[in-house]
Amino acid sequence: LNRGLAHERCGELQEAIVCYGQAIALNPAYFLAYNNRAVAHNIMGRHREALQDLAMALSLDESQPIAYCNLGYAYAGLRDWQKALAALNDAIARNPAYAKAYAARGQVHLSLGDRLQAIRDYRSAAQYDPANQIPLRLLANMCADSGEYRDAITYLDQAISRAPDQAEFFFFRATMYERLGLEDQATEDYSRTIRLDHSFAEAYLHRGMTHAERGHGDRAIADLSSCLQLKPAHRHARISRAHLYRDERRFEQAITDYGEVLRQDPSDVTALVNRGMCHD
Repeated sequence: LNRGLAHERCGELQEAIVCYGQAIALNPAYFLAYNNRAVAHNIMGRHREALQDLAMALSLDESQPIAYCNLGYAYAGLRDWQKALAALNDAIARNPAYAKAYAARGQVHLSLGDRLQAIRDYRSAAQYDPANQIPLRLLANMCADSGEYRDAITYLDQAISRAPDQAEFFFFRATMYERLGLEDQATEDYSRTIRLDHSFAEAYLHRGMTHAERGHGDRAIADLSSCLQLKPAHRHARISRAHLYRDERRFEQAITDYGEVLRQDPSDVTALVNRGMCHD
């Protein structure tokens, strides 16, 4: 079993399954071996094999909430939402503070179109596992999708307090500030994103566009150039920098950027027209 766990931690799932099978051969009544093999099957998308292992695990010990939670994952993987919901209800009934089961049930409710219950479950997941920021990220996603940007920021504030080294949370919050027209806060969060991850190309792009909107052309060009160093084929960054060069009458550099856009897509009308204007 321990060897299987070691393989699983390294992402060597097939090797883990073999080890769990060896454990079962030695002890056919080994609950954890069946349960853990089911986990590996679920990760690999082999949900029917997971169901078989979980049926064996529950025949050995039907009191374990972890098996019901994994059963919920398996049914969810098969898009059998009602059976997934029933299994996760069983997991929570056996452990009312089971954060992973609440998070999984929240996803099932969301798939069933029950947004209110999904929010309740994600909140419970965040409450029962204070170290886990994923439920807060999911809540922020839901709020952002429905245009509730301030609520999304509230959840992201909490996620950042739990994981202050996660660049993606600052980036996400910056986009919410930008949607609200709070450019100073957005710029600061894009800068924090970049300080945490110098390879975050989209943060350079968004900060550059914010600088451009505020009339800070040199700063905008510098950020767009950083984005293009990381992603040379980034069309939005390339054509945005070309427009800035054009507006500053740096026509030779603008023509070069428009030309690169056209090299990637010869039918790009915007680049074609603007390059012609720069030549004129």
